[in-house]
Amino acid sequence: MHEKARTIFFYIAVLFIFLSSSSQSNTQMLTQASNRSRVILPLKSTTDQAAIAAMQTALTNLGGAKSWQNIRSAKAHATTSPDGTKTTVIAFMDDWSTKMTRFRRRYSGSSAIPKDHNGSSATVMHTKNGDKAIPEYDQARVLLGYLPGAAIEVMLRRPEYVFKTATMRHCNANEQCVDVYRKPLSGPTVKEQEWTISTVNGLPIAARYAMTNMANASQFIWEEIDYSSFQSIQGIMVPNQAQVGLPNGLKRTFTYSSFTFNRPFDPTAFDAEVIQ
Repeated sequence: MHEKARTIFFYIAVLFIFLSSSSQSNTQMLTQASNRSRVILPLKSTTDQAAIAAMQTALTNLGGAKSWQNIRSAKAHATTSPDGTKTTVIAFMDDWSTKMTRFRRRYSGSSAIPKDHNGSSATVMHTKNGDKAIPEYDQARVLLGYLPGAAIEVMLRRPEYVFKTATMRHCNANEQCVDVYRKPLSGPTVKEQEWTISTVNGLPIAARYAMTNMANASQFIWEEIDYSSFQSIQGIMVPNQAQVGLPNGLKRTFTYSSFTFNRPFDPTAFDAEVIQ
């Protein structure tokens, strides 16, 4: 494959991972090998205490519930190499201070249009049959790529999430495996995440998640984040390195160089900082 085409594909795939694209046309671009039929939770199912305890332990070891409850926005920078030679910096900005999700992603030094979402209660998806109003982005899946502590804190305090001890996938002796289901605005409660928690240090090892699909498709496309190592920033634990598994089987490593918290969500200032 031509290097330029491969680099362009990588950029598209990375934006899918961190933005949880909702477009039907976009999902068709990704390999069908990562598709899975939706797993629907039976009615009146409740959270397993062992599963929620594992997630609470992970949150404690990531800095604690109180610390994460005091954080409602963040910015971060990460470096990666899409072609194995040239290093690229991608910047992240998120605000989860309300039930609405606001985020912005941009490549440093690039004048390309940033990918963002402004926190609308409904987003418009363009389909071949016309525009369709679709529910708000799921905050947890937007955040878990680089802020697993924030994602877990969101899920533990929001009533639409159900935690179950995983029974249908392999879990090693030194791991706790938790499946996360979510009840959307309409439709059944569906499994959207698979977490693996270390019983040695209590930190997340990996998180698989269904890319946000707001059209309620019968199949999901799954991504995987492997948290290679963590670092302590202002008393909380955030990834130092994370390996992202793309739907086509490729893997890329992201190294995070900076985090700032509780800053105003200011797209203009963010863009000016990133593109310089």
